[in-house]
Amino acid sequence: MRTNILYIIAFLLLSSGLSAQRKGTSFSPEEAINQKWTFIKEKANLNPEEAQIVEPVFRETEAELWKLINKSRETFRKNYQRGEGVTPNFELINESMVNFEVDNALNQKQYYLRLKSIKLPESTINRILNAEKDYKRDLMQRMPPGRNKGQKMPESK
Repeated sequence: MRTNILYIIAFLLLSSGLSAQRKGTSFSPEEAINQKWTFIKEKANLNPEEAQIVEPVFRETEAELWKLINKSRETFRKNYQRGEGVTPNFELINESMVNFEVDNALNQKQYYLRLKSIKLPESTINRILNAEKDYKRDLMQRMPPGRNKGQKMPESK
């Protein structure tokens, strides 16, 4: 169970566009957003005019995503207590995980609708959305194998 929750947390972080953390430094949401924007702009082959009108929409969507991530992270921190005789509050953790997915899907839907509202061709929107998926796939492939291997989460009672 602990492995599953850790994978969900890792997915939450990866879906936000985080890259692997450099030793001795910490990442900032702005750095992660900048890195993701650069990747998407290049992968979607946006011309300068398209990039100029898409970037504000992208950044607003990413800011909303970071709010969701922070909310989910806080719920996990508050409800996953470790120690002898302490059982994590799996109900709240599970609800938070599901709510994150639902809220993130709604955020993505709003992103799509906002891209449509700025009168981008559907083919350009498709390139942007596929570039987003490619970015997530790229992050997953760069994730070190066997992270958190062997750590067990206490069973719920």
